[in-house]
Amino acid sequence: MTDRFAARHPGVAPALISGLGVAMAAVELEHVSQMDTTIGMTLEAGVPLALACLLVVAGGWLARSGFDPEGTFRILSWVVVGTIGMLLVTVWVIGHQLIRGETFHHTTFVLTNTAIVGSVTGFVIGVYDAQSKRRRAALVEERRKLTRERERMSFLNHLLRHNVLNGMNVVLGRADSLRNEVSDEGRGHLDAIHRCSEDVVDLIRDVSTLTHVASEQRDAQFGPVDLASILDRQVEGLRVAFDDVVVETDVPAGVSVCGDDLLSEVFENVLYNAVQHNEGVAHVTVDADLAPDGETVTVSIADDGPGIPPEQRDRLFRVTEADVGRDGHGIGLVIARVLVTRYGGDIRVRDNEPSGTVFDIELPTACAATVDTPDPVVQRPTSTR
Repeated sequence: MTDRFAARHPGVAPALISGLGVAMAAVELEHVSQMDTTIGMTLEAGVPLALACLLVVAGGWLARSGFDPEGTFRILSWVVVGTIGMLLVTVWVIGHQLIRGETFHHTTFVLTNTAIVGSVTGFVIGVYDAQSKRRRAALVEERRKLTRERERMSFLNHLLRHNVLNGMNVVLGRADSLRNEVSDEGRGHLDAIHRCSEDVVDLIRDVSTLTHVASEQRDAQFGPVDLASILDRQVEGLRVAFDDVVVETDVPAGVSVCGDDLLSEVFENVLYNAVQHNEGVAHVTVDADLAPDGETVTVSIADDGPGIPPEQRDRLFRVTEADVGRDGHGIGLVIARVLVTRYGGDIRVRDNEPSGTVFDIELPTACAATVDTPDPVVQRPTSTR
């Protein structure tokens, strides 16, 4: 009932507050007219009169503040509570004195002064309460929007993995089956189809990883991952994918880091980046150093390639429309940064000596909560690189 009335009469609450201020200011002016000295006027009525005028202004401000009708009536309720509360306290004090036989002067003006203080105090509390309620409502709505966005991204992830990706795998399979049935010129066309199809498959898997991370980040469940085991698997995959690569590793056993099934994506993308731009035989070194306090471990992946100019390093972990479609399509390092940040770590780039680049991947050795990790959504085989 109150909500419907507030919705139909949005200006009632501000008008009542201003009207209350006008009435109290009138009483104070009457009090001022009865005073003999300027000092008495200032001490006894000046401050309450100013507060009453402030309440009049507050009602006008409330009408233009943007609060919804329910919020304005909420503020009015606090004004009423504050006014009545102060009046009851003052009446109790006056009544106590009267019962004891003492005389109480200017009862009307004392009651008015305390009512003004209660009204202003109630208005301040009401504004704070209404703003808090509005912020809570905005937060709930934002969470609803985020939930809907996550649902849309999950649908996109499902569409990419189960429809588009399956279709591209069929294209790759049919292209391979035709290899021995076409001429040499036709094989060249098949090779082009195969390369482009593999690029599309890699791109779909990269985008699928990003959408999965974005849509599931609130429900992310991390746990300890054995660092040596995961690096060994990724290094072996790199050796299978590239014949002309030499990899040396120095990773201590028994070190666990905070992660999940997507942690392999970090090392795979950085390792692939260390080889793809290297002409001739690529030399890659992988080592891990445990921090003295044992809270973090830094995995350094170094190559002897041409290196990365300092002015280009800021763009390594950002992808633009121009980057998509080039060799490697520019998303691998973006995924690495997103995942490392997700685990509470950091990834940095520096020069290698005498040439090449070093990626330092710092990861925490312990998670805030150790729980079972979910089944992996994306498993990108290095053999398709």
